[in-house]
Amino acid sequence: MMPRLGVFLFAAAVATGCIDLSPGVYDAPETSLPDASSDGALSADALSEASLACAACLQTTCAAANAKCTADPKCTKFSACMTATQCWSSSFSDLAHLMPCVIQCGITSGINSQNDPAAALAAQIDDCAQNTMTGCAAVCDPGAIDL
Repeated sequence: MMPRLGVFLFAAAVATGCIDLSPGVYDAPETSLPDASSDGALSADALSEASLACAACLQTTCAAANAKCTADPKCTKFSACMTATQCWSSSFSDLAHLMPCVIQCGITSGINSQNDPAAALAAQIDDCAQNTMTGCAAVCDPGAIDL
C-alpha cells in the first residue's frame, strides 16, 4: 500500500508543478589566468614563488623538452599557463577527467586536441615535471614526493 501512495504523491507533485525539472541557468565562475605577453611568456610578478621554482627547473632540468616547446607558440603559452597555475601535477592520460586548469590552459593556448603537435610537446614537459627521479617533481609536483 505504501509504494502506491509514494507514486501517487510524486505524480500529484509533478502534475501540480511543485517540482521544476527545467534546466537551470549555469554561469561559469569567472577565472582569470596570469597575464602573459603576446609570445606567451609570463612576467615575474604574475608567478608565485612556487611557480618560479618550477619554471626554473623546467628551463634547466627539462631543457631539451622545454626548447622544443618554446619553438611552438601554442606550447609556449600552454607551458606558461600550466606553470603559473601550478598545474603540472595533473595527468594528461585520462582525457575524461582532465583537471580544470589543464582545460583552461588548453583553451587559452589554442590546443584543443590531443592530436595537436603542440600537445605532444607539452606532454614531454609534463613527463619531466612529474618525474620524481630525474625531473622537476619536487618543485612542480610536490605531492608526488613522499617525505
